[in-house]
Amino acid sequence: MTEQEIITKLEELSTQLEQTIVERKYELAASLRDEIRKYTELLEDLLNN
Repeated sequence: MTEQEIITKLEELSTQLEQTIVERKYELAASLRDEIRKYTELLEDLLNN
């Protein structure tokens, strides 16, 4: 994935996370946080290389 693709994915996931918290869907929110962490690590790895 490119840097921009990862950033776009992180933005989408962050929006979904906000919506799930508002809707009190905490299990889904936890899953989204894990996915955000994964893409954040991918972006960090990409930027460090």
